[in-house]
Amino acid sequence: MKIYTCALKPFEADDYFYTRDSGLLCRSFQNIGVESKVIMPRRKDDLKDPYHDVVRGTMEELRSPCWWGNLGIDAVAIVTWGHVEDTPVIRAAKESGIKIILVTDDGEGGITGFSDLLKMTWGKLYHLTFPRRQIETLTKIPLLYLWSRWRKRGRYSQYQYADLITCWTTRIASNVRQGLRCRDYNQPKFIHGYPSSTDTNLDFTTKERPQPPSIIAVARWDAIKHKRPHFLMDVCKTLLEKDARITIHIYGRTIPYMYGILEMLPKSQKERLFLHGFCDNSEILSRMRLCDVAICPSAAECGPVPMAEALCQGCSVVGGGNVAEWAAKSGYGTIVSKDNPVAFSEAVITEIEKWHRGNYDRRANASFWKEHYGSTRLAEQIRDSLIILTAKTTGAPPEKH
Repeated sequence: MKIYTCALKPFEADDYFYTRDSGLLCRSFQNIGVESKVIMPRRKDDLKDPYHDVVRGTMEELRSPCWWGNLGIDAVAIVTWGHVEDTPVIRAAKESGIKIILVTDDGEGGITGFSDLLKMTWGKLYHLTFPRRQIETLTKIPLLYLWSRWRKRGRYSQYQYADLITCWTTRIASNVRQGLRCRDYNQPKFIHGYPSSTDTNLDFTTKERPQPPSIIAVARWDAIKHKRPHFLMDVCKTLLEKDARITIHIYGRTIPYMYGILEMLPKSQKERLFLHGFCDNSEILSRMRLCDVAICPSAAECGPVPMAEALCQGCSVVGGGNVAEWAAKSGYGTIVSKDNPVAFSEAVITEIEKWHRGNYDRRANASFWKEHYGSTRLAEQIRDSLIILTAKTTGAPPEKH
């Protein structure tokens, strides 16, 4: 069986690319013996890719069923964010006769309600210190609502081409099913999961729990409105003041503001806050295995990959809304009650107390979540589902693995 993956943007196929999304899923298919390559649009710089498992085409080629048909593959797993401009590519792949898997990190199942948009917009205002700028942003909410509806109008037209859809949670899958049913579209098969770099050996420390309690946060902090580094640093200051034992490790692209806050802290707090910057993913996973709680201060997320990775390395999680919902419902995290640094810090301290009381077992945590978010596990589920779908189409009995 040949299952390729597809990224709808011309990413650079470097080592980091293969730790996320389409690149990671490609490697996972290869690890289970499935022939796989990554399909992407051509880059403007036209630099040669360092690996041989990349297929690039022009946008004209990617929108051509004939081009897809000439690849000679059985299926393609397309990582999609529901953008309308990507629909012609997905439709062309479907018309070529190959099976379509849509890998989506959508948090609402194609719908963003006005109240949800209001909450997200309000959260993104945190770094805007001037009331005038906040008021200007809030007045744009009706336009933002219309814009989001327009951006997502193509999501269900993409879903109708899918034979298989992977979603973060069963709730999201249910929302998608309902939307497809309302539009009288065919119902694809659903898988609960998303590819995450969680297949490393679980080389845990021999200690039951690291001393002192450790917190980890991973994100692209230069995406200021969405990831909210200003909110993060306020949470850090509150935590460091409330608990003299806590250490905090922050990974990802940083901004000067974060270093400014670090320098302003008292020495006793400054030496417990670490800004590691952009690091290799293996280093981040190693740190996660030594931490208690992973936190996500984003204004809105579906289920960020670093949080899934943290769960699979034995951590519990803290976040708001969709961020922690899928973990908290299973008893592995806390949802923040109010969107402010004090409430967020209290949620983190609640999680630390759970670790102190022995509520968590690191190995058990990791084992449970690897079943959901291990990239190899997801690749196996996709392969097995495609075998069943193919058998139903041809009438042949499915092969056993």
